[in-house]
Amino acid sequence: TQSDVLSRRWTKSMIDKLLGAPDKLKDNPHGRRAAPMKLFLVSRVVAAEQTQDFASALAKAEKRRHAIKPSIDKKRKNTLAAARNIKVHISGEPIEIMQEKAINSFNRGRYVEMASNQSDEKFLQRITVNYIRHEVTSYEQELANTYKKIGADKAVEIIRAKVYKEIARVYPELEEECIRQAKLRQVDMKKAA
Repeated sequence: TQSDVLSRRWTKSMIDKLLGAPDKLKDNPHGRRAAPMKLFLVSRVVAAEQTQDFASALAKAEKRRHAIKPSIDKKRKNTLAAARNIKVHISGEPIEIMQEKAINSFNRGRYVEMASNQSDEKFLQRITVNYIRHEVTSYEQELANTYKKIGADKAVEIIRAKVYKEIARVYPELEEECIRQAKLRQVDMKKAA
């Protein structure tokens, strides 16, 4: 696959220049709308890697990678610093009011499986944490601010950890659910500073 070729230190421009068109296109397993997978014969890739053109292109690519590394590192550092510096604010309305808002939000547009105050307690905790995270905090906006930034994956983890930690602080009765959701998303709540 093209990603396999790229993992061998090729760049997309090197692929275009030295390999040209793929040997085969295959439907993308991620969906019909996704671009088809480009497949290259391994023998063709290995043969191209033995040429002087490949050696020259690789040297130039490595030089560019080395030259932009400080810039990439700085951008990653800035993205992570911004995530660490966000302030999560939760008004602290009584849990009963927050749960009622969560139920109403959950039921909006639903015609089956409506939530109520008599619903399972774990379910109510889950929808309440989700409601607070999405509707009460700046969670969605903070995640959007990291979109396509270098270091976004780690920044998202920091933001999620901060939001879950603050929900658990303001509503101790939701702490167990916050921990459960954080673990589900592989988020370490201790990373929230």
